[in-house]
Amino acid sequence: MKALGKTLQLENEAYYLKNLEIINTVLPVKLSEKEIEILSLFMTYENNINGDRFSSIIRKEVMKKLSLSPGGLGNHLASMINKGHLVKTLENRIQIKPYLFPNPNEQNYHFRLINNAVHK
Repeated sequence: MKALGKTLQLENEAYYLKNLEIINTVLPVKLSEKEIEILSLFMTYENNINGDRFSSIIRKEVMKKLSLSPGGLGNHLASMINKGHLVKTLENRIQIKPYLFPNPNEQNYHFRLINNAVHK
């Protein structure tokens, strides 16, 4: 069996973007391309503004980078909450589910596909 492999060296936003694109293929509820783009930007920020990655300051930066209106960003965040990829805490803060985060320095993936038609 031939294993396919590829090494990508990416920085910050591109690193998180590629991770989300890869794992989105196996998520039961898919993220849209725009949601992946938005979420990858938020992932680049540490929880350094009062422990809130989705603070108004960071939201403004994300909206500026992606040319989004506050309503547009809010709609995308609400969609990701409804899909279960983001959650609201008791303090009404938004958090990203841990399974979406890659390891900070390097992430490996291993997928196995089985063709059931051949293995009957």
